[in-house]
Amino acid sequence: MEASEFKRVFLPHQRLLYNIALRLSGSPPDAEDLVQETYIRLWKQRDRLASVSNHQAYAVTILRHVCYDALGSRRPEGMIVTFDSSVPEPPAESDTDTEIDRRETAATVRSLIDSLPSPQREIITMRDIDEMPFDRITQLTGMTQGNVRITLFRARRQIKELIKRHFRL
Repeated sequence: MEASEFKRVFLPHQRLLYNIALRLSGSPPDAEDLVQETYIRLWKQRDRLASVSNHQAYAVTILRHVCYDALGSRRPEGMIVTFDSSVPEPPAESDTDTEIDRRETAATVRSLIDSLPSPQREIITMRDIDEMPFDRITQLTGMTQGNVRITLFRARRQIKELIKRHFRL
């Protein structure tokens, strides 16, 4: 694969790769480094990339391996939530105390999601926050749709338990 074709095929996926790396690492500089390392690994494999049918899924798979290699079992200190736009804006006449409570609750739920194991955290984020369809999640993770659904079910169940404990329900 020539450099121009490589750029045409893989550079459009840079934003997606960065967002995934940011979720996994919790640090913008680390995420940038992880994406750069992903592109280096892809470039080293350029002779074999012609046989890849889904370039985006392949790039995400390489990124996940790079992240797991770099991060090992280390948990990021403070996960950065990159999709705050998923929380709808309150109406203009919203009560300030209610708004503060809503934001605190949303931040707590986000931190509980961040405490999940990596596959569960990734899948619940893709499905429930990013609202991706199951077929897209299976492409990006390389898991079967059944495994994605089971992992999502377990993640949701775990979040419910964590919410009950946290809010003492």
